[in-house]
Amino acid sequence: MIHPEYQSAGYGGQLLDAYLAEIKLNMRHILRFELLPHESNQKAIQFYDRHGFVRESLAHRKIRHPQGSFESEVTLVWYNPEFSQDALHKYHDFLTAYISPQ
Repeated sequence: MIHPEYQSAGYGGQLLDAYLAEIKLNMRHILRFELLPHESNQKAIQFYDRHGFVRESLAHRKIRHPQGSFESEVTLVWYNPEFSQDALHKYHDFLTAYISPQ
């Protein structure tokens, strides 16, 4: 989260772009990056839209607030254009060996 004093100055976008670039370059086993903002958080939704996320679904009345009201949740997804099935298999093999050493 960016400190309110520095919001809307482009820092959040730079951080997100750097993170997505890192995923593309070094985490090719990751197919998608998913976020679940509240539907009322339009500022965040618009921010992620500008950075390549797409709206995949809307879960109506999924969130119940303490005072009893309900709110919907938006599923935003960014798909890794550098995703590699081969990288996924290698990562799976690595995790399997790490979790179950023989």
